Amino acid sequence: MFVARTKITNLEAEVASLKDKYEEAKSHRERAEVDLNAQILSKG
Repeated sequence: MFVARTKITNLEAEVASLKDKYEEAKSHRERAEVDLNAQILSKG
């Protein structure tokens, strides 16, 4: 039981880490889109 609980805890931590990485990547993407749109509008 202890081994299973440890694995679950480790997987939960890994999921939380992946969620953080996803949110960070999403934020970078959104910022890149804003920057690109600003460049397009300034050249238009």
